[in-house]
Amino acid sequence: MRSRLTPFLVAALSALLMLIVILIMLENKTSKTEKQLAGSTRLFVDETVKAVLIGYFHRDCILKSIEEGDIESVSHNLEYLMEDNAPLSGVRVVIDGTPFIELGDIITHNDTVAVKGDMPYTIFYDEGFLLAATAISDGRGAQNADDSYALIAIKLSSIIDLLTDERYVLSEKANTKIYGSLGIRLARDINMGNAFSLVFAFVISYLFMVFIQTKTEKGFVVAKNREQAFLLNSMPSMIWCLKDSRTFGMVNSQFARFFGKRPEEIENHVIEDVLPSSEVESCIESNEEVIRSKAPVSFKQSSTNHAGEKRTIAITKIPVTSESGEVDSIICTAEDVTDKEVAESRLRLIQFALDNVNEEAFWISKEGDILYVNKATCKALGYSQDELVGMKVHDDKSVQHHRSSD
Repeated sequence: MRSRLTPFLVAALSALLMLIVILIMLENKTSKTEKQLAGSTRLFVDETVKAVLIGYFHRDCILKSIEEGDIESVSHNLEYLMEDNAPLSGVRVVIDGTPFIELGDIITHNDTVAVKGDMPYTIFYDEGFLLAATAISDGRGAQNADDSYALIAIKLSSIIDLLTDERYVLSEKANTKIYGSLGIRLARDINMGNAFSLVFAFVISYLFMVFIQTKTEKGFVVAKNREQAFLLNSMPSMIWCLKDSRTFGMVNSQFARFFGKRPEEIENHVIEDVLPSSEVESCIESNEEVIRSKAPVSFKQSSTNHAGEKRTIAITKIPVTSESGEVDSIICTAEDVTDKEVAESRLRLIQFALDNVNEEAFWISKEGDILYVNKATCKALGYSQDELVGMKVHDDKSVQHHRSSD
């Protein structure tokens, strides 16, 4: 599980780092754009107020209508003003500190605005409105009405929409200020190019890690197999694996040598290709018995080696079961016990001869321990074999007397 998860985690980390880099670059780029947009917006608003709005309130007819209290004429001119200038959302005319006429959105700013001097207008932000106050004068700008001015509400979004297609928010919490506490914040959107970069970074990192991990695991498996093969081939016993009742898996060199073959000439081959035909049926039957019983079996059988010699082989077959309990394979070990059985047979023959010879025979160690006595000795000394074995020669006068008489 861990080996499968590692490439994914590394790829996810790479994509995360790429995302951080993209966000940093996006933030830098967007912040720069915000500053440029704020400057352009201020310039646009300033030029609108200066080129359009002042022109309406620095005209003889407007000043005359206001001084005469002709609300209908003033209203007619202000309606043209609102229609011709989309960024305007409302307008209020104040005479001697008292509102004279108001059109459009209700302006909540009620404080008196002083507009005098070389700059006959001012732009400020107050209570959710961007406002511009301009003086009222004749065409020459020489006759300003005292405490009289026009207050104009500017719909800032309509101006910004002309300057950018980006999504934005106007807020007092935004860091990039336009007027007073009012600022602008552009949306930090990840575009298709950025998304593709993230996907590309993830895929490349994942594939690279899978390649490295596969290569590493393959090298580890090769080294492990080489180590296991060395251990198996160093053992004197014959060892082989069966994929099923008829097919060989891995075999060690001792097993292959018994049949005069190399391991690769046996591995993945069926039993009929390796064993003498006379042994095939019994071998398959024992394999199937292991699979049915799911229990190890041990037995001896006579097998013919590559030289045509009949050898006695002691075989143990052990089933390997899966999590579901089914037998996946069979591990087999064997030893050539021919020479051992011959030696044991000869030893038994010698033992029989010694036990039944008419002459007395016994074996005494250097320390005087009786290690072996035959039947004739037991009869001569009057002891059983169990009684004599383990005695020391000085423990029994009969033994001592018998030795001295000899």
